[in-house]
Amino acid sequence: MDERSDTRGSAFGAGRPGSDAAGFAVRLRQLRHERGLSLAALSRQVHYSKGYLSKIENGAKPPTEDVARRCDDVLSAGGELLRLLPRAIGEGAAERVVTGEAERSPYRGLSAFTAQDTEWFFGREQATAALLDRVFERVDRGPLMLVAPSGSGKSSLLNAGLMPRMRGGALPMAGSARWPVVVLTPTAHPLQELLYSVAKVLGTDLGVTADDVARDPRLLLRAVDAVTGDGPETARGERSPRHRLVLLVDQFEEVFTLCADESERRAFIRVLSESAAAEPAGRRATGPEPPAAVVVLGVRADFCGRCLEHPELTAAFADGLFVLGPMTVGELRTAITRPAERAGLTMENGLVQLILRDLQPFSDPRTGPADSTPAPRGALPLLSHALLATWQHREGRVLTLAGYERTAGIRGAVARTAEDVFARLHPGEHKMIRRMLVRLVHVDEDGGQTRRRVDRAALLEQPDEGEDAARALDAFVRARLITLDSDTVEITHEALLHAWPRLRGWIEAGRAGMLVQQQLADAAAEWEREARDPSVLYRGGRLATVRLWAAEDVDGAAAL
Repeated sequence: MDERSDTRGSAFGAGRPGSDAAGFAVRLRQLRHERGLSLAALSRQVHYSKGYLSKIENGAKPPTEDVARRCDDVLSAGGELLRLLPRAIGEGAAERVVTGEAERSPYRGLSAFTAQDTEWFFGREQATAALLDRVFERVDRGPLMLVAPSGSGKSSLLNAGLMPRMRGGALPMAGSARWPVVVLTPTAHPLQELLYSVAKVLGTDLGVTADDVARDPRLLLRAVDAVTGDGPETARGERSPRHRLVLLVDQFEEVFTLCADESERRAFIRVLSESAAAEPAGRRATGPEPPAAVVVLGVRADFCGRCLEHPELTAAFADGLFVLGPMTVGELRTAITRPAERAGLTMENGLVQLILRDLQPFSDPRTGPADSTPAPRGALPLLSHALLATWQHREGRVLTLAGYERTAGIRGAVARTAEDVFARLHPGEHKMIRRMLVRLVHVDEDGGQTRRRVDRAALLEQPDEGEDAARALDAFVRARLITLDSDTVEITHEALLHAWPRLRGWIEAGRAGMLVQQQLADAAAEWEREARDPSVLYRGGRLATVRLWAAEDVDGAAAL
């Protein structure tokens, strides 16, 4: 069967009576009727066209993972539609759904480890223990800065290493197992995201706004204290220590790449800094103040200069810095072999040695690199993706040398996966995916680039592209190259920006236009904040530059 027919049209047999896909369509229609939603109303809420949803309900189109997820959320189906999805797609698409659904992969690919992946998180045990010690040392003294280059596993260390330990009460402090642990990324509106994330963990509204907290940074702690209250009473009638709020802020660099409001950025940093420090005795209000929060900020190393522009963070760099170094070859060996062992898999003789030699091409070909040798910078996400691809090409319960070779190895696995997904798209979808991918990249005037999170509805806003753009995007989501949140889209890992030559070329070709577009978006946000003051509008040379950009194909998508 042609690969394309697995995910498009009725060629995969969606309309056959009694097929699993027909069952998906029937159940979707039933749920919609039970909730009293018209097809048009469902279309508006899931951001897919009415015609496309109608074809799914009639069996003329297959449901994609993104459609199923969005419909499941809107219809409050509790995962029922997602559980029907693998059977509805059919066996022909197994390579795009296999990562987990019938049998979960022990490797995460480009995706960072989450708290749910702790059982597969190996190789960073020493770093986790060392980070926990530094967190304890910083209690009441301000934020701890976790700094690492891109591709070092910083997000995984926070989410699958530190967070489970914090929730398990690993800090040697009374009652720490009951402390609320909040993990967040700043997004474009960091103060709002902070309040939302804390309220979600506590299960209740805090009763304060972003403006309230910006005016009084300690208000967040008092609001949390009002919800959590004193600890439970002991047998002696004493109260156990009050709860401390734990804030783990991943991808802290988003305050510079996504937040366009300088005042909100500064307020967010001030709230985090003051929340993490013990309240000076002279400033205490009547009655006991809540204890300081435990705050860890994970930031990419190339954004340290931006952090040092803020006095509150300068102090943290002086005595609250934790630098995450590269994994050693010995730690990488553990990260390769232990997940396979835990999943009941075996590795063909010579596979581990070949992988490690590919990571260190200049090591002794007879013995390979020594266990104490540090891994090359940026190697970790490439290794993780190559392992996932090797797992997908496994033979029974064995990860083989042939399967690894088919992935194109450490350096080629990401590029091959991306190129394969791109090649399976229709020619008309190539321009769409190019436009979307370059919008998921933030470039700077110094020639650097980083991924950025974009609202999904805004990304798919081109009216002439419709469901075709959504399908093209979904193909990259299924390959784990792009990650979808409830309403946002982002490139899964920055390794894709460097490892896929086609995307590198797109970025370089469109860099000048991308810079203009980013500056225009920031200016538009400022214009809105200033109540659309005409004096903020572009004039003269700046306006001429933007008009020239608007008249051209800014991302160069016409020239493939």
